[in-house]
Amino acid sequence: MSTTDHGSERKLGGSAASTSDSSYSSSSPSSGATGGSSSGAGTAASSSLSPAERAEQIRLAANNIRQSAVMLRETLKALRESGALREIGAAVREASIAARETAREIDETAKQLEREGVIQEVSSAIDDASRSVKNAAETTKAAAASARTGTTTQATTTTTDTAAGTA
Repeated sequence: MSTTDHGSERKLGGSAASTSDSSYSSSSPSSGATGGSSSGAGTAASSSLSPAERAEQIRLAANNIRQSAVMLRETLKALRESGALREIGAAVREASIAARETAREIDETAKQLEREGVIQEVSSAIDDASRSVKNAAETTKAAAASARTGTTTQATTTTTDTAAGTA
């Protein structure tokens, strides 16, 4: 990003050349050199700084803000000139149109299934299957209970007859 550094040198005069990349990394929040960190470690370091060191940190922070602004302007200009923003807008528009059309198709299909009674048939089939499973479970429980006691009871045949009659 040499163009950015040159651009910031023009805007800031000669002082930007002496503090360009080295000052940016030394005063970044992750290095802990700035006293404005919200963690406790940054606060302890800032209390031991002299007023001149604090002033230098503030000057470096201001320089970093200027450099970031220049980079942002250049990036936005490049995006605008390349047509990337228009392409993103067109892509979002196409995606929203496709989503709207898909939602309409799903809605129409659901209404058609409801008109044709398919939804009611599926619901009834699920209810019937549920009853059959419950009856089979009762039959299995009764068979297990009679196997434990060693006797054959009529409950097994009654439950089996009931399951066969509803299925």
